[in-house]
Amino acid sequence: MCQHASWPKHREQCIPRLVMASAKAAKEKKNNSLTEGDVLQAGHFPDPGSKVKISHVAHDKMFIYHVERGPNGEPNQFETLIKRCIEKSRQVKSHFTVQPKVNDIVFAPFEDEFYRAIVKEIKGNKALIFYPDFGNSETMEWSMLKEIPDPNIKYANTFTHPVWIDNISEFTAPIREFLQTLIDEQEFILTTVIDVPKTSIKMVDMRHVQEKYILSTKLLTIPGNKTEDRKPIVSCPPLAKKIQTATKFVVPNPETYKRVGVEELKELEINEGKGMELIIVNASQAFEENLLTVVHKSHLSQYETLLRDCQHYGKIDKNPYEPDNDEACLIQLCEFWHRAIYIEPSDITGGQFYLLDDATCTNMETVSSIRRYPPAMSRKLFVLEGVLENAQNLLKSIDGNKQNVNMLPGKTLKADLHLSKDDELGETTHITVLSID
Repeated sequence: MCQHASWPKHREQCIPRLVMASAKAAKEKKNNSLTEGDVLQAGHFPDPGSKVKISHVAHDKMFIYHVERGPNGEPNQFETLIKRCIEKSRQVKSHFTVQPKVNDIVFAPFEDEFYRAIVKEIKGNKALIFYPDFGNSETMEWSMLKEIPDPNIKYANTFTHPVWIDNISEFTAPIREFLQTLIDEQEFILTTVIDVPKTSIKMVDMRHVQEKYILSTKLLTIPGNKTEDRKPIVSCPPLAKKIQTATKFVVPNPETYKRVGVEELKELEINEGKGMELIIVNASQAFEENLLTVVHKSHLSQYETLLRDCQHYGKIDKNPYEPDNDEACLIQLCEFWHRAIYIEPSDITGGQFYLLDDATCTNMETVSSIRRYPPAMSRKLFVLEGVLENAQNLLKSIDGNKQNVNMLPGKTLKADLHLSKDDELGETTHITVLSID
């Protein structure tokens, strides 16, 4: 993979204010001189559940790219394109001696390398260029540019995509500052992808791979951010429907609330099988106790929706709660809400909570708030904790270093599942890893 230090970094740009209404979005697409789709075709947009990073944060949008490698560890299309650009640009020794034209696709410098760029404007000896594979723009002398001799590179599809963030009506200064700290560093799982009519920009939401926060929820909690007091702006019928659904969340009534016991929770049927696709949720005990927590890929969308619901319910419910033993509830760890079961204390150290969607335990003192389990929230349990039969296969995927275990959540496994029965443990699931993306 190319070194991030040599990639174009973010720069503030004079791009029109975020326009969420579909009619205005259509006008922006027509008039916005920094829309890369005017010259190059966009490649496949990552599917929900894909792992992505942020490449650039503009005034009103951000750009993301897919980071997962192929099934056999081969570079993805984004990595391959960047590598080819760098290699080919090094072979081109001469620079432009004749002024280029607007919309010409050229090699443009950034730091120590050259990358693909589109000429957006010429003024005298200066050119405004846009890096379609990263999302940022620069102004430089046009004599610094190079020709791209290979048409397969010059006209290759772009695999970096402009996006808006669901429920965030504008990028305030605090939001931009926070997003810029994530560029090329933090990995996210796409949880929501909405097609916005009459524009090439998609509306998305994402979950942080390690910290597991939902990006839109995180942004609304940033100090000094005024968007949390504003209602989301409806841009199109699909988004309007989504927002209407979100507003139906109802706070549990303390006067009529009926407790939700552990017996009401429903484990999904576990089937034995070979070559099953699983998403890693928690690998913290993979090398110490040979335990791995996963979710079936077919259940990922429902699982992600459930995590979002936890944040919504936790935010709107202001009524503290004390659960009984073996009762389901919502708990807040740091800023984020989780489904949990309260476990009655067996000694003077206090009670514990078992996190239903992470398969881990936490002590009472780590919990900042407790709320009632919403009656309308799903009782389904999507995660599966299994005995890992070949932890060495996971270790290979993190360069043989157990300290990199936090890199595993979000990765996709192909694995065999089989059940076994034990007089003490009962029925247990065993996971044999075949491959990991």
